[in-house]
Amino acid sequence: MPRAPLPAPLEEPRGTTLTARAEVVDAGRRQAVVRVDLTFRDDTGREKVCAVAQGTVLTV
Repeated sequence: MPRAPLPAPLEEPRGTTLTARAEVVDAGRRQAVVRVDLTFRDDTGREKVCAVAQGTVLTV
């Protein structure tokens, strides 16, 4: 089976401010899925994504 193509690399953070924004994608009684975008603001004020993460939390 052929491999899926790799995603395009994100930019290396170069700027003055690093910000993480998280959101709950789905939440139930026992499980929650969250997503985080890490962005940086460069010297011109433009904001760009430099990393992303996703996680699942399950109560036992």
